Amino acid sequence: MFAEFEKEAHKLVGNTIIIDSSEEFSSIYKGLLEKYFGPDFEMDDKVIYEWSRIPHFYRGFYVYQYATGFASSVAIGKAILENKQGALEGYIEMLKSGSSDYSIPLLKKAGVDITTSKPILDALDVFEELLNKFESD
Repeated sequence: MFAEFEKEAHKLVGNTIIIDSSEEFSSIYKGLLEKYFGPDFEMDDKVIYEWSRIPHFYRGFYVYQYATGFASSVAIGKAILENKQGALEGYIEMLKSGSSDYSIPLLKKAGVDITTSKPILDALDVFEELLNKFESD
């Protein structure tokens, strides 16, 4: 929901529409609350302004970092657990680099190319495995 809000808010701003109040953003947020929580969700008159207090929205597409961070972690962990040659060393090299570069080149040091769909698809496979295990228990 947050990712969709960010996408719609950026689209609104990107269309060079003059935004003279928070009402446009609140309207988007209200629609998403209705979409994601359904008709049983009791919405008071203040919840539509919740978007304004969420710091994630003040940093461009921050919520996507959760998904890419999880996918990257799965890829690194899987490579290490499977004893893939150079995986542990690459991970340590990435950690040693600190914040000396942007995320994409740092992750490549650890053997993860987040510009492809592979890490995301692998993370979804892990999620599916966990969900299947949960449902079978």
